[in-house]
This record gives sequence, structure tokens and C-alpha cells, in this order.
Amino acid sequence: PIGIPKSLPGLEKIFRDRRYWPVVMKRSKKITDRIRKMYLRKLQVRFNKILPDLQSGAMTPIEAKKKLEDAWDASESRIELIFRTETTTYFSKTQLAFFKGDPDILGYLFDSVRDTSRTKWCKDRHGLIYRPDTKELTKNSPPCHYNCRSHLIALADTPHNREMLKDPARDPKNRHVEPLPEGWLSSK
Repeated sequence: PIGIPKSLPGLEKIFRDRRYWPVVMKRSKKITDRIRKMYLRKLQVRFNKILPDLQSGAMTPIEAKKKLEDAWDASESRIELIFRTETTTYFSKTQLAFFKGDPDILGYLFDSVRDTSRTKWCKDRHGLIYRPDTKELTKNSPPCHYNCRSHLIALADTPHNREMLKDPARDPKNRHVEPLPEGWLSSK
């Protein structure tokens, strides 16, 4: 463990010792990661308390955002980020659970919002078709990052969708996609 010097001369010594900086930076990253995970866990617990009212219609999305703002004393943009990420997570998991084992579902088309805010992660996956009940589908289900606006479209067994499945450009095995942000899969 790295302690913080209690005196100004001790702090100055750290600033002058270049060998000490990699140790400080490594420790700083660990502390930041731990705080981020604790904060996200707290936010998810709070969101899950609000979710039943949101699902039942007893609360509107605007009211839910306001409750989150009040609870965390956070900015509107921060609440929007949390709200969008958590609702995307919920929708994606619910959709996959709903269609799980349905023989009429051939795959899931990854669909991203095509605008200037689209990220490299979603852009690379746009148009790809992931087969049901595969590791690839689990790893690439939205959200792929914070504030993700992408979603999956379930593909029913139709002639048009069977033709899309034959297209090699839609097969994830034939396309290199940008790896998700560091640590993202562990937070899903």
C-alpha cells in the first residue's frame, strides 16, 4: 500500500522522485476503478428500485429521471447517461430472455443509431447478425458502452431474413470489431 505523506516536505519528495510516479499512477488507477465500481453498484441498486414502477406505468421516464437526480444530486446529463445505459441493459436482457429457445428466431440484427454520436464499438457491429444462445451474442449485446443507444432486432424465420443470414458481410466471424471498452464485459 502507498501512503500519502502527512507533511509538505514528504509530498514534495514524492513529486521529485520520478521512480515513485509509476507506483502512484498504478495505485491511483486501482482506487479509481474500485470507486467507479462501488458507485455503479449503488446506482444500479437505486435504478432497480425505481424500475418496477417504471415498467408498470406508475411512473413516467421523466419522473424516474427526476427521482434519480434527486437521489444522487447529480447533473441531468449524468442521470441521462445512467438512465439510458440501464434501460438499454434491461431491454436487451428482457428481449433475449423472451425469445430464448424460440425456434422461429434465426438471429439478432445489431442496430445502432447512425449519427455523429455513434461510437466505434457500435459502428463496427452495426448490421451484424448474432446467432441465438451463443457467446458472441452475449458479448455483443447492447449496451456496448455507457450511454449506448444500440439495440438488437430479433429476426423471425422469413425468406428475407434467411437471405440476410447467407450474407457473409453480416457474419460476425468475417468482420473485425473494435474490442469493447476495457473492463466493460466484467461490468455487464
